[in-house]
Amino acid sequence: MYHQTDNSPAIHVPPAPDPARGAAAIHTGASAAMLATRGASPGVVPAKIRAPRADGMRRLRLEEALAAGAWDRTLSLIAAPAGAGKTTLLAQCAAALGAPAAWYRVEESDGDARLALAYLEATLRDALPGLPGLPGGWASVEDAVLALEGSPATRVVLVVDDLHLLEGTPAAGAFEQLLAYRPPSLAVLAATRRVPSLALLTRLRIAGQLLYLGAEDLRFRSWEVERLFAEHYRQPLPPEEAGELARRTEGWAAGLQMFHLGTSGKTATERRQTLAALATRRLAREYLARNVLDDLPPALRQFLVGSCVLSRMSGPLCDALLGTTGSERCLQELERRQVFTSTLDTGGYRYHEALRAHLEGVLREELGPDLARDRYRKAGTVLEADGLAVDALQAYCRAEDWPSVERLLGAAGGSLAMGRGDWISLLPANLRAHDPWALLATARRLRAHGRWTEAQATYRLAEEGFGSQAGPQTGLDSAVEERLALGSWMEPAPPAPDWSGALRRAVAGDPLGALAGGIAGARGLLAGGLASLLAGDVDEARSRLATVLGAEDASPELAAGAMVAEAAAAALAGLPEAKELAEHASARAEELRIPWLARVGQAVLALTDRPDGRSEAAAARFFCQEQGDAWGASLAGLLEGLGELQAGGTHAGVLEQAAHGFAGLHAYVLEAWCLCARAAMLAAAADPQARAAADHAERQARRVGLRGPWALAYLALARIDGASLDEVGRWAGALSRDSGLALLRAFAAPRARTGPADPPPPPVRVQCFGGFSLSVGGAEADLARVKPRPRKLLHLLALHAGAPLHREVLIEALWPGADPRVGARNLHVAVSVLRQCLQSAPVSGAVRIDRDGEDYRLVPAAAWSVDVVELADLVGRARRLQAGGEQAEAVGTLTTALSIYRGELFPEDGPDDWVVRARERFRSLAVESACELADLLLAEGDGLAAARACELGLDADHTRDDLWRALEEAHELAGNHAAALAAHRRYEKVLADLGI
Repeated sequence: MYHQTDNSPAIHVPPAPDPARGAAAIHTGASAAMLATRGASPGVVPAKIRAPRADGMRRLRLEEALAAGAWDRTLSLIAAPAGAGKTTLLAQCAAALGAPAAWYRVEESDGDARLALAYLEATLRDALPGLPGLPGGWASVEDAVLALEGSPATRVVLVVDDLHLLEGTPAAGAFEQLLAYRPPSLAVLAATRRVPSLALLTRLRIAGQLLYLGAEDLRFRSWEVERLFAEHYRQPLPPEEAGELARRTEGWAAGLQMFHLGTSGKTATERRQTLAALATRRLAREYLARNVLDDLPPALRQFLVGSCVLSRMSGPLCDALLGTTGSERCLQELERRQVFTSTLDTGGYRYHEALRAHLEGVLREELGPDLARDRYRKAGTVLEADGLAVDALQAYCRAEDWPSVERLLGAAGGSLAMGRGDWISLLPANLRAHDPWALLATARRLRAHGRWTEAQATYRLAEEGFGSQAGPQTGLDSAVEERLALGSWMEPAPPAPDWSGALRRAVAGDPLGALAGGIAGARGLLAGGLASLLAGDVDEARSRLATVLGAEDASPELAAGAMVAEAAAAALAGLPEAKELAEHASARAEELRIPWLARVGQAVLALTDRPDGRSEAAAARFFCQEQGDAWGASLAGLLEGLGELQAGGTHAGVLEQAAHGFAGLHAYVLEAWCLCARAAMLAAAADPQARAAADHAERQARRVGLRGPWALAYLALARIDGASLDEVGRWAGALSRDSGLALLRAFAAPRARTGPADPPPPPVRVQCFGGFSLSVGGAEADLARVKPRPRKLLHLLALHAGAPLHREVLIEALWPGADPRVGARNLHVAVSVLRQCLQSAPVSGAVRIDRDGEDYRLVPAAAWSVDVVELADLVGRARRLQAGGEQAEAVGTLTTALSIYRGELFPEDGPDDWVVRARERFRSLAVESACELADLLLAEGDGLAAARACELGLDADHTRDDLWRALEEAHELAGNHAAALAAHRRYEKVLADLGI
């Protein structure tokens, strides 16, 4: 991510001066004024040495990169275009370094070396009041260095903003000399719009003394855009809108700020309209014109406008389009100037999306709409001739040349559907809805976003479209194969007979055995690495995953998956490079337009020492939940919970939630990880639920054959019992050394034991079905006088049973559409009211509301039972029992589960969106459980019990055809023909009421 490059031209370095002329003359290009007799310092404008406020959302990945080794290197340089957030990052980093900071904001008038020295002296004296001085101030760089060497301060930070304004002036030579003579106490941070032409930079790069952050590093990632609007602007965006904003602005800080300013207080429709035309709005156009175009020579500006119709550029392509020569030099100069121009890995250049959209507007104004379309049509022809089908299609779409679009889709649909999907939104509605290649590309795009249900439906539409065509059916085969592979991850269907199916079986149980047959090529290497990771053998996983990147048949997407998995393995092994690996893997996945994989990569940070790592995982989990991405939400929850476990935390709710998610997905290996980590966490906290949790976790880990989680469960049991902890700890330590799983080491040491244990506090019971109640030791709390909003807040927190809920989620659920400031104030009041209520008998001390950053959670002081959790847990357990052939045990478990469902969820809360969604989810769970129980009982020949199960299910949903038919069959089986006839008549009445 952070790299050292040499993209600046070398400058002439004067020969070394004669030593007889004195040390004061040793500098490059310094002004003669530096050697003049000391006199009064030039006037200093205080605003230029005043540090700006460190506002804005903090991005620790950048702060940590700048802070690590800041005093060990000569220069930390941030080079990015206008509006990229350089000044904000400098201010945040300077504030976080914990040392006195001197700030100097350069202006064009500061080219005189003596003036620059005066500013440096003034700002350093402000930061270090005890800095030794000279009569008349500093006259040379040597004076500055000697003063710093003589200062009692051990550390000071010098921040130089807008360094590019010194380029080509005597002051640039003075700054270069200061870097060459830099004392160890001085850390230098600088920001520039262009990489300065300092000869010293080349030497610094070679010596490893330069940290360089470019525009790509400063770009807001999609998940950072979500956090920016949710946490900093207090205006959370819907997931799709945040993703589209990240794409249109390419994470450009100024563009995000403009969108915020332009949409504050606006409706959702107005926000979408602003987003669609973001780069053409007045504020954006004025900013780009003033900060980008106005600084360019006329020839370069003309080249920019003329070439903007190409989404991918090279010298020959631009020459062919413009009918000229020398385009390559223009592109190189634009990149050097950091004019929103970047090189591509595959060769060539491209303009930043915000600049390109602005230039398109300028082009239409200058040429008119007809000539502009002709220019796009020509661009399409040039790009198509060069084999760039995706880029050509985009150009034809902007030219509104629909015959060429249809021709290209027919001729190159396969390659188009495999590439990035930006072109889909440019198609007219009829092509998007009916062209099979467009539908296939849309399905793949939905799959990459984790929206698998929609992807499945779109794959089917693509199959129908391909099926109506004559000729080879490559597209049809691809659509069918991909839909079936995706389906095996969504439902309990037979896995596909390929590497994906083998991996699916590995996730369901016995990961190493499922892949024992071996799979050739990069896919086999990836599958093997993932299987080892699932089994807890992280050393073997890292070894296998590292070889994926070098495999000849490894696609970019496959390699990105291996990078994310390798980062997770490194984090579980406790390696310090895991943090950088995770960031790099996330960035690569986002670059390839695989958002769900990028989110998993960010969630891996929960396992590292990043202070915001668990917050990143929690943000990924919430986003995936909103998207309906069950796999992504559960994976993020597992990583968040493992990070909590590593950090010695006690919030086990997220692991319990993830375990339920994996059980519903038939991912029993990952469920075992969640259960065992939760048991270890509860045992470390001496939680009364620890024994039951550890017993259950140990059985599940043993069933799926996992050594790593199994060891966690045994450690949890040993901590509870105490007697065998030393022996189990030694075994776990040896297993940790063999597998590289650092997670086991934290639990190998025995827990200190003190005097006799205090009697456990009374248990807490929370009922959500059929009406809310909260009781402690059998005594029910009186909540009648609690106002509706605080009471609904209590219900929402109870529904998630100890799992953290972000403030924005609570505000949106309870005060939808409210102004963020008003919503935050309302939430604060509601929490205060609830806390007062929970301090009264009989609840006092038994339940509390904890806040961790922006998260709130309901936390018990003792063992507690929550009916919504019990129902989901029992249903998941019953399904596992059925899968294992233990039908009798499944019957008992489902019977208990149905006894818990006493009616709809929170009937007193009315039709609020959040409760309606949850209410329907649990109602469906109860009905499906009744169906499963009735089927099992009918198979056993127990008609009476089957009839009772059907009636329970029909109480929840009286329109279920299968339950009515099962009820009739159950009564007939029990020999009660009259009851069967009555059930049949009741069913007919239901059908008549429904108009059937």
